Amino acid sequence: MDIWFDSGISWSFALDGKVADLYVEGVDQFRGWFQSSLLTSVAVRGMAPYKKIIVHGMAVDENQKKMSKSLGNVFDPNKALEGKQAVGVDTLRWWVASHGHLSLAPVSMDILEDRKDEVKRIRLILKFILGALNGCNEDLLINTSPSYCLDRYVLDKTKHTYDDVMTKYNDYFFQGVVSKLLSYVANTLSADYFSLIKDRLYCDDVYSIRRKSCILALSGVLDALCHCIAPIMPHLVEEVYLNHPVYSGKHFFYNEKMWTPPTTWKDESASKYIDLATNLRQEVFTQCNNNAKQFSCYIQVEDDYGLLKVSFNKLRIHVLFNVIQYS
Repeated sequence: MDIWFDSGISWSFALDGKVADLYVEGVDQFRGWFQSSLLTSVAVRGMAPYKKIIVHGMAVDENQKKMSKSLGNVFDPNKALEGKQAVGVDTLRWWVASHGHLSLAPVSMDILEDRKDEVKRIRLILKFILGALNGCNEDLLINTSPSYCLDRYVLDKTKHTYDDVMTKYNDYFFQGVVSKLLSYVANTLSADYFSLIKDRLYCDDVYSIRRKSCILALSGVLDALCHCIAPIMPHLVEEVYLNHPVYSGKHFFYNEKMWTPPTTWKDESASKYIDLATNLRQEVFTQCNNNAKQFSCYIQVEDDYGLLKVSFNKLRIHVLFNVIQYS
């Protein structure tokens, strides 16, 4: 208790009579700062100095061994921020979030390079969207909604992702945030949506309804993704704002209002239609052994797939073919 007394009474001048929302320290502080703060505050004020505590694991080497000067396995954080191998502050923050507080945190330049690759994937997604939005104005991006089923689908998936990510933030489950975002950008965006909109994005008239619907969805995806990654990678989000056709000149973190996805993004029917179509596509791919071939065939499906006929009959048939990627 003696050696922790000074830090243990920090609540007396730092909190000004209030109770802290959170105390954060390493697993070795149960009998240190956490305990000394609790004992002194209860003795003087009759209450704990904090509402919650978060205990995180220690940084260890890539073999899960404790860092020690005698072993020569101490990692110098300056390597991550300076010199030829620098990965940057945002990547370092992403590494911290990827381990969260549930386990030990192995660190080495190889591990940080892996995290750098993950950040690069997200960066390329943001770059793709900014390129598509180039030349757009505020009236187009803010005052209208997408009309195509596929675009409504991606906004519904984006809203679900945003809500899940914010729940994980509130639960301090940062590792879950990282995992959810990586899955979202790799599967929902890169593998599915982006590959299905390129014909509209690159080949349609700039002012066509089909392309406009796609642009509106991309704008919404960008807004949501920026708000999801901002607590972990603030510098990347500020860079997005510097290059945004509408937000350029503004700062993300100077926004006083809390952003949430519009309720109109929720569209379970659109998600059900597209999920059915993509499931059908995957089934055909499986039957064809993933080889691109020419087939003449009839497909017999379960009742649920009748929804595809109801949905896509209202549009031109090539819209369904676009999703299934068959013609």
